[in-house]
Amino acid sequence: MRLLLDTCVLLWLAAEPDRLSPLARELLEDADNDLVVSHAAVWEIALKTDAGRLTLPAPPRAWLAEQRG
Repeated sequence: MRLLLDTCVLLWLAAEPDRLSPLARELLEDADNDLVVSHAAVWEIALKTDAGRLTLPAPPRAWLAEQRG
């Protein structure tokens, strides 16, 4: 199954996985599922970081690359 992650799910998965429902965590942890992120989510993360409304441990490009594993 292919799962399209929105911005909140991506951020929660990376930093606050307890905020995800048990079903969401189960689906996200299933190695048979493909996780994909839209360009809109990447853009939103960049905008929020630039506006000071989101703090990441690394610049957005590097942080996103780290999330890919």
